[in-house]
Amino acid sequence: FPNRKRIGNVKCPVLLMHGTADTTVDCSHTHSLYKRCPEHLRHEPYILPGAGHDNLIEANPQRYFQTLRRFIADTCGQPQQQRDR
Repeated sequence: FPNRKRIGNVKCPVLLMHGTADTTVDCSHTHSLYKRCPEHLRHEPYILPGAGHDNLIEANPQRYFQTLRRFIADTCGQPQQQRDR
């Protein structure tokens, strides 16, 4: 997939998520995409130590959903007190 070429053309907020134990796609790919993503659209990536390619939720459900809630709140402009629920 030519993701590294395409990421610079995104027009919406981006949250990259990756597990460090992913054997399908190396975690360095996420770091590369983050650096190439337009700065005003990128959010700090969610990198989960020990998680694989398809178990980010199971590895740490609380942190996973907290990260998603904050991303959505930041993107949609939710008040701060609603962000941390």
